[in-house]
Amino acid sequence: MQMSVITSKLSELDADRKELAEYQAADRDRRALEFALLERDLSSNRKKLEEARLQELQSRKAVLEADIGDLEEKVARQTDTAESTAEEVEALQQAITKTEGELEE
Repeated sequence: MQMSVITSKLSELDADRKELAEYQAADRDRRALEFALLERDLSSNRKKLEEARLQELQSRKAVLEADIGDLEEKVARQTDTAESTAEEVEALQQAITKTEGELEE
């Protein structure tokens, strides 16, 4: 009788061992799938973050380019103003010289 109990227990332990091995294999597969899903999500989120950063940089670039255009226009206007002011100064100097010449006569 003891031998049959021992044999029964050994069979039970062997079945438990097989069940445990199956569970461990299934658990390993589950963890591998979870890792793959998390890795995919991480990759997707990194891509979205990079796209958002790129969009932000493009937006900032557009603003800076517009600012550069505005500044170039301002410089052009100020250059025109400086040139016309220089012409006025030259004309006034000529008028002063002419008037001084007339006064000396």
